[in-house]
Amino acid sequence: MKISLNRDREVALHEQIAEQIVFQITTGTLRTGEGMPSVRALAQRLDIHHNTVSKAYALLVQRKWLSRRRGARLHVDASIARQSNDLDSLIDNAIQQARAIGFSIKELEERVIERLSMAAPRYVLVVEEEGGLRKIIEKELRQSLNSRVEICPPGALRRRPDLATDAIVVGAKNIVGSFDGDKFKARLWAPLILNSADQHLDAIRLMKDPGTVAVASYSPAFLKTARGLIKGMLGERHSYREFLFPMRAKVDFRAMDLVFCDSLAVVQLKCRNKRLYQLVAPEFIAMLSEWLVDPRLVDRKVERKSVKQIQGGGHAPC
Repeated sequence: MKISLNRDREVALHEQIAEQIVFQITTGTLRTGEGMPSVRALAQRLDIHHNTVSKAYALLVQRKWLSRRRGARLHVDASIARQSNDLDSLIDNAIQQARAIGFSIKELEERVIERLSMAAPRYVLVVEEEGGLRKIIEKELRQSLNSRVEICPPGALRRRPDLATDAIVVGAKNIVGSFDGDKFKARLWAPLILNSADQHLDAIRLMKDPGTVAVASYSPAFLKTARGLIKGMLGERHSYREFLFPMRAKVDFRAMDLVFCDSLAVVQLKCRNKRLYQLVAPEFIAMLSEWLVDPRLVDRKVERKSVKQIQGGGHAPC
């Protein structure tokens, strides 16, 4: 049992002892039924008069924090410890101990706010309307982050603002911007930054002979964007096909020259000509990793040339 006394404070020494013992009981440092040091032993350790310790113990017995069995020394009272094992009691006793040591309520409030602002976010919450796109983003973040990742549609978050409490909310810029951040207790609202398609378009340009380019995805939005981005580039020289998963009919993807897949579809295909298209930009994932460890870094910018942000409707560049 650790007791620190400040003889320069206005709070009496026996009150400082009593409140620190209460705090240690409520935080579990002193366990139910644990015996207390004798009056003389504690007085000697703290270098104070034994009457001061006696007065502190008497106060704790009166408040039913401590009790004594016949022929035994004082111990932590079991019933009071059980009753105090809740958040309100913990807060109450933290306030009491702070006051016993001599801190003001304002000092305690400022320090608690400061410490809470330094605490890491609890998880990442992906907010996206379309279910397929939502699951693709979730998988990529789960694979890259050593943190909990949850998903929900925008409507669910509006109905249950508590889903965002202490979370980093990730979503398309237009979706994130549609929420009034003051009505939620999110730690950060982070517009999603997506990979450019340059390397995939370069792969198509390197195709010397006419061939077939396909896109496989669990997201209709993914396919829609791919259609506009890739099909127009192919012209009449190459053919274009797209496949929405899950699929009922069997398709021989080995007969195609290039198959671009999202992070979910890629594990379903057993062919060498498939290419994974990672939706979320690595730079954005790196920043999320830093924010989850130290939220004070949220003011840093993600800098990247040719980065594309997810735009209206939640459609992803492919």
